[in-house]
Amino acid sequence: MLEERVIHFTSQQLGVPVSRVTPAARLREDLGLDDDAAIAFFEEFGRQFGVNLDTLFGRYWARHFGPLGLSWGSLGLASLAVASAGFLLGLDASFDAWLLWASCVLFETVALGGAPFLSAGINLTPVRVSDLAASAHSGFWCEGGRRVHSRRRARARRSA
Repeated sequence: MLEERVIHFTSQQLGVPVSRVTPAARLREDLGLDDDAAIAFFEEFGRQFGVNLDTLFGRYWARHFGPLGLSWGSLGLASLAVASAGFLLGLDASFDAWLLWASCVLFETVALGGAPFLSAGINLTPVRVSDLAASAHSGFWCEGGRRVHSRRRARARRSA
């Protein structure tokens, strides 16, 4: 059965016991798939089961795993820290100014790890093993048991 093959594949790829891999299991939260390994996992899944994952990688990746690379918020805070350091160096700053700058950098570090608008794990939609099984069955990316189309394909279907 296809669902059993998906369960065994997931168990093997993530190094978890088969007993933990149920259709309702969430890849990130329950089975420990981290962001760094997710791309390789899905590329191998697509190859093994003949699933076209272009829609997942192109449009829905951030919904499940957050943005690839740095977010705009983290880039803004990093730019602020660099600009403030440059400003202080140009002024031949006093110890108090350097202390203020170090406090800002510390705040930035804390914010990058804890602010909801910068944290990658906030408000993400989990991918379940059942989504993998549905995708393997249809040959295209599925969420919640239904195939997800790109807007272009959906518009083309509606106009036909």
